[in-house]
Amino acid sequence: MRGEKIMSEKNLLHKTFLEMLIVQLRIISGNLFMRDMRRHPSYSIWKKYIEAYVNTLSEEEIQHALFSSTKRTKITHLIIDAAILNGIIRGDLTSIEFLKRKYGIKLYGFVYNRARIRRLSFNKMRIIEFIDDELNQLPKKAKSFNPRKGHAFITWYGAVLDHELIDYAKKSDKITYPTNGEEDTDEDFFDSHGDLPYDFQYLPPDEVFFRTERGRIILESCFQEPIGLPHKLICFGLRKMNYKPSEIIRQFSEKTIRDLFFLMKDEFCETSFRSQSFLDHIFENLQDQIEREVDQVVLKTDMSTRNLLKDKLNCIVGDLLLQDFYSSKPASNISDWVKSIVRALMKLFDSRE
Repeated sequence: MRGEKIMSEKNLLHKTFLEMLIVQLRIISGNLFMRDMRRHPSYSIWKKYIEAYVNTLSEEEIQHALFSSTKRTKITHLIIDAAILNGIIRGDLTSIEFLKRKYGIKLYGFVYNRARIRRLSFNKMRIIEFIDDELNQLPKKAKSFNPRKGHAFITWYGAVLDHELIDYAKKSDKITYPTNGEEDTDEDFFDSHGDLPYDFQYLPPDEVFFRTERGRIILESCFQEPIGLPHKLICFGLRKMNYKPSEIIRQFSEKTIRDLFFLMKDEFCETSFRSQSFLDHIFENLQDQIEREVDQVVLKTDMSTRNLLKDKLNCIVGDLLLQDFYSSKPASNISDWVKSIVRALMKLFDSRE
């Protein structure tokens, strides 16, 4: 009788833990896909794996998992992520989409930071391509993930991605180099202009709407009725596309403002979900300023810029080189230009509230 009671208690413990995991699977999948996934074929794959995995756990392991809310949350995600990876191994495409929706933003941030550390010149679209390529390779690598080791999926996969970035750096000719001690001094003030498809794949609808509207306001405020000089707005746009000041200096200093405008506009339009007609309209006024004389564009009160360009006031803005606007510290100049645009934007936003 005592043995039967112990077995009954053990079964109850397993059942309780399993039910908790299944509830969490339903909640997490429902939040990610914005619908009840229980009737979806992939859901049964995930559920069967969780059931099988829980049956391999000892009573002590389950008690350890239930010991505190922190441990419970960590182990819950470990097991659910392992179930998703099992689906990926079996060729289930929805399982890959699950991980994209759950970890897409974190993976993007990780690759962005590691690529900078590895001196790789990755813009936003290249980061997206890299992550998508690696996710397509997951079926070959997923078997090495072991939830019993206690490493979260994002930790395990981060190590996988970092290894791939190291290999890429060894093979790539797109490696960047230090710029004579000049450091990047500005910050990326806005986390996203809301125009990249990658941002939208992993966000709830209300956040998508918010970012879309914010992006539209920023675009209209910056470019439709320019809130700064062309060279400042162009550098702001390049920074929004993740070009660091050191990269701008190295790649674009000897380019004309006109060439830089079209480069920035073309790259922006390539990654934007907005219509080409809308974007052409947005950039019209800035393009018009570029074809005017410096004396017409630079305010009479902007004495620092007018003194810097005193011999070029009758030149067309678009004919000037970016380096014509540098003073003694180009990286600091670019940083200051970007900050001046951000301050102007913040002032606009404050006046609308």
